[in-house]
Amino acid sequence: MWKLSNISVLVCILLIATSNLLYMEFKFLKKKSAIILPKRRKEQKYIILAGPSKTASTSIQFNMYSWSELGWLGHDWAWMHPNLTCLREQSRIYCPAYRHQLADNPLYWKAWSCLCKCLFDSLESKNGTEPCTHVKSCYEESLQRQQQNNHPTKLIFGYEGIADNLVYLSVKGRDTSIFIQGFLDTLPSSATKDEITFVVTYRSPKIDHLRSVWKECTFKMKNRTSFWSSLLLGNINVK
Repeated sequence: MWKLSNISVLVCILLIATSNLLYMEFKFLKKKSAIILPKRRKEQKYIILAGPSKTASTSIQFNMYSWSELGWLGHDWAWMHPNLTCLREQSRIYCPAYRHQLADNPLYWKAWSCLCKCLFDSLESKNGTEPCTHVKSCYEESLQRQQQNNHPTKLIFGYEGIADNLVYLSVKGRDTSIFIQGFLDTLPSSATKDEITFVVTYRSPKIDHLRSVWKECTFKMKNRTSFWSSLLLGNINVK
């Protein structure tokens, strides 16, 4: 009986010692793994809604803006606002036709029209995009402030004129990559290619899209040409 008790005590001591060793080894591995494993970076996303016109682009932009303001997109997603005070000043020079969209009750979801117009006019006149530097700064500063204050990791912005103007500039033989770069310049320099997505909306059947464009282009004409005549004459375009 005495021998059995001694053996039992020895077994208990060995079990306790083994448990302590395993526990210490686990703590060491846990601490070591915490050092080795890299800290995961929050995934960044920048979604650029490019249009084109007559593809429910205004509704899409308005809904994205409204849902962002209401918090329905979640904490990570947000509509990217420009600095309106800055933009109102710059619009007098670079996009006077769009100043009504930047009034006291601005159409925030259309605020990217000024940059789009500035970039298009600069390339159309072959002056490069340098004149739009001040306009771009209105968007760059606002994005930085928005990310610092609210910390969204996924931002949406855009304007239907992006796709419209891309097609027009391409037909005219202009360098469309410079036009696209004008929008990319408003993003942080750390943004990678994989983090940026251009969304182009397609309306089907295409004939309905063209007919809708024709209605808008000829709405105020006294002598409106027919849809088919406009197609044959080449009067229906993205501008």
